[in-house]
Amino acid sequence: MKKRYFILLSTLLLGSPTNAQNEPTQADFNRDGRVDIVDFTTFAQAFAHLKSQKTAPHQADFNHDGQTDFSDFLIFSDHFGQAAFHTTAPQILPTTPITLSLIPQPSTTLNQVTLAVAMSEAQNITAYQLTLSYDASTLQLMRAETIQSSCFTQNIENQPVALQALTNSGALILADAFVHPIIDTGPLLNLTFQIIDPEAISGIEISNVLIADAKGNINAVHGARLADLNPVPSEFALRQNHPNPFNPETQIGYQLPEPGDVSLTIYSLLGQQIRQLVNAPQAAGIYQTSWDGQDALGRSVASGLYFYHLKSGQFSQTKMMILLK
Repeated sequence: MKKRYFILLSTLLLGSPTNAQNEPTQADFNRDGRVDIVDFTTFAQAFAHLKSQKTAPHQADFNHDGQTDFSDFLIFSDHFGQAAFHTTAPQILPTTPITLSLIPQPSTTLNQVTLAVAMSEAQNITAYQLTLSYDASTLQLMRAETIQSSCFTQNIENQPVALQALTNSGALILADAFVHPIIDTGPLLNLTFQIIDPEAISGIEISNVLIADAKGNINAVHGARLADLNPVPSEFALRQNHPNPFNPETQIGYQLPEPGDVSLTIYSLLGQQIRQLVNAPQAAGIYQTSWDGQDALGRSVASGLYFYHLKSGQFSQTKMMILLK
């Protein structure tokens, strides 16, 4: 069995007293009279740990169904934030028409992309749990941040998602509960990835999505998948080719903050067109293409200085490179 892990917030509230007489309840694991960060640590450890059928039920299994899962997370989060405590398990309802989407956000960092996980047609959503899957050989998750104010933070946005647990298959379970319900359309969280291999097609998938409404009912929601991950930059740019000088091939990178017709052309020192590397409409994103030192007829060009020019819409920029043989 692979080792699971959890990541906890460092800025959690101390939580409210367990009741008016400061008597401990089943959510107050250490019996200190408060449901706080220590109790959340205990809960997160139980949530992230797979128990066999022979294992005795954990104290975090509040609804006594034999496992510590999203239902128990809702019970704990309600008690932590509002000193309210459910004694029965929330009802799991059929899949709802809520739409979940992955929306790329503008980025100023090369080979890094941020995706907003957003919902539409939502009604009074107070908590969620989802499973995030991606290829770790091409992507590295840098941050998973809550956008809505979490009941486990001091009402500060862009804090780490409260509960993060790694499954046996390597997927990541994310869960959080909100101070204020999400109504209609709203973002859940931001996911920031470092692209390890820019030339690889990297997919991100969200599945096993459960959301809770203000009444404590759990709804299953269809997940989302982004098949071709391409960062959306905040500005146009033409990058210096690499390597430079080069022989026999070099890489040329550029970025587009908006879609449009793109041309990338190689010119000689005298201004003669040598070869057009790109001449097509392209979506917003970060791109990289190569030049093998050949002209439009496939003939190798001589050593010397060459220019490459990028044009897209009103943007136009030229840089110089050196071919040495």
